[in-house]
Amino acid sequence: MQIRHAVWLLTLGLIAAMFCALAPRAAWHQTLVERYRPLLEANTLIENHYVNTVEPQQLTDGALRGLMDALDPYSAYLTVEQMRTYEDQLAGNLVGIGVEIAFTSDNQTVLTPLPGSPAEQSGLLPGDMLVSIDETPTRDLSIFAINNRLVGAPGSHVTLVIERSSEIENRQFDVERVRFESDSVRGHVRGDDGWHWLVAEDSPIAHIRIAAFGESMLDQFNKALEQCERDGAKALVLDLRNNPGGLVTQAIQLVDRFVGKSDLPILTIQAQQGALTRYTATDDETDSNIPLVVLVNHYSASAAEIVAGSLQDLGRATVVGEQSFGKGSVQYVRKLQDGGAVRLTSAYYQLPKGRVVHRALHEKDNTQWGIIPDVVISNHAPLENDEQLAKAIELLQKSL
Repeated sequence: MQIRHAVWLLTLGLIAAMFCALAPRAAWHQTLVERYRPLLEANTLIENHYVNTVEPQQLTDGALRGLMDALDPYSAYLTVEQMRTYEDQLAGNLVGIGVEIAFTSDNQTVLTPLPGSPAEQSGLLPGDMLVSIDETPTRDLSIFAINNRLVGAPGSHVTLVIERSSEIENRQFDVERVRFESDSVRGHVRGDDGWHWLVAEDSPIAHIRIAAFGESMLDQFNKALEQCERDGAKALVLDLRNNPGGLVTQAIQLVDRFVGKSDLPILTIQAQQGALTRYTATDDETDSNIPLVVLVNHYSASAAEIVAGSLQDLGRATVVGEQSFGKGSVQYVRKLQDGGAVRLTSAYYQLPKGRVVHRALHEKDNTQWGIIPDVVISNHAPLENDEQLAKAIELLQKSL
């Protein structure tokens, strides 16, 4: 009993210390201790009256998990074991199946397979809803818990059950975990000699697709655009459909390439208590004259929404497609003293004119989140009948 009480007192102390480190106020420290005292009382009741024996760490993990689950789908508690898995993944010791994960407003898990990944090759499609992983339902799992179940040793397999809006029955997929490399930047079509960038052989319009905003995205994009210009491109379709996001810094630098100096920022990040960080255009040597249309759909998220929304607000591009996903928050991971960690939503993005991209939990008003295209076209046709791309090409032809 005394050991369990000590564990809970230590937990309360860690919780108080964590928050006090973020805002060092002695009075608040005492308030937090009082606020979480019911946890210790509940722990005592469990010890004295619960029918089964429960390990103290199980109770501690459950309490911390509940604390984070009360916030939003992107905040989470990582146990010591989950944190080790996360660190192994960063170190390259574990591999996955090549999917990006996001949550809908009602906490469903949306998958976006990366180009060339095992997930894409297995037949998974953007917008597939993940129902279970190896028979474990995902409905109440955090994004970290889902990631931890998707990664594993190279060559191992994972079984997914997905729900697809166009089909009545759920589907099951067996996907192998492998190491793979995927092009962040892709062209209009791929030939035997590599990517072809122009939408037609004699067309002055290039089509560049960005699959994700990884560390090498901007370098790949710059090389692609240089090739487009050598091929005679005079206008550009920037395709961000099914792009789940990535590094904010890459998104800001991409926007910076297409805009000159302005009184409006490219992006503002608003943290707790109104603290603002603004990112402004820095390079006068930009491609600020090339006509530009950006394509988005329901699965364009995060960094992709920053690019589309910033170029739209700054009057630099016409946006065509569907309302985007609405993921405009910043998360960071901080380790706890016991080796576990918390992932906290720490800030929200604001576009140049002050719009907030993020879609709040259970938000129903679709005018308040995501990117609303200038030209709305829902595209459910096969790729060869791509109405969104056709409209983008039409708009650019008129501007030349």
